[in-house]
Amino acid sequence: YAYLNAALPITNKDKLVGGAGISNMSYEYYQIEQFSVKDTPDVTVFDMATAHLSYELNTLNRKQYATQGTYLNFKGRAIYGEEYSIPGSTANDSIKPTRAIHQWIQFKFVYDKYYKQRGLLRMGFLFEAAHSTQPFFNNYTASLLSSPAFQPLAESKTLFQKNFRAHTYAAFGLKNIITVKNKIDLRMEAYIYQPYQEIDPHTNQYSEPFLRRYFIGTAAIVAHSPIGPVCFSLNYYHNELQPFSFLFHFGYIIFNKKSTD
Repeated sequence: YAYLNAALPITNKDKLVGGAGISNMSYEYYQIEQFSVKDTPDVTVFDMATAHLSYELNTLNRKQYATQGTYLNFKGRAIYGEEYSIPGSTANDSIKPTRAIHQWIQFKFVYDKYYKQRGLLRMGFLFEAAHSTQPFFNNYTASLLSSPAFQPLAESKTLFQKNFRAHTYAAFGLKNIITVKNKIDLRMEAYIYQPYQEIDPHTNQYSEPFLRRYFIGTAAIVAHSPIGPVCFSLNYYHNELQPFSFLFHFGYIIFNKKSTD
């Protein structure tokens, strides 16, 4: 993708950013969980033009595993583009190659706050909400891939989790952090995620409002070294095929932004 942005600082901690750009997004995926080397993937390509306006305040003390400060971001985006989808060998026979024009607007709000430390304990919370008028793509998986996602943990962005993607959702989480000598943190976090309407895998249409809600939890030990965090965590994702996972990493888990972020 290519963007041209203009930024206006409001104070030394916050800014207003506006911009526009073009992007080519290409996805390759299978429509079933179990597939063989002989199967061919579905392909969805989306060429788009987009414009956005955002406000951001950031006083966090770290890029990852912060323990102090506040992060607030509100962004609005308009998208206009063309989808081209080619079904693979695992797609339903009723799905045909599609070329379609899509346009929508989307909004996302994130508020991440940490309170003053009381002894060894510090508390914080996260609130996140998104709303998109995005139309459905050629099939269920393509619709999910292009939808906003709730990814509060370091591990979350490395996973494709169907239950935590929706056009409109709200999520809230609490954080408890025990800090030892400002170098080692014991973190316990719990989140509740509420989609307004899920995307039905059988019809590629909306479900009933507030049909289900999902939970995420983590317990982690984080050591802050001069070249990045060292972390071991046990994570829980409600209603996933493998709900528990272990993650060990040394250094930052940082992804480039998607063109629709």
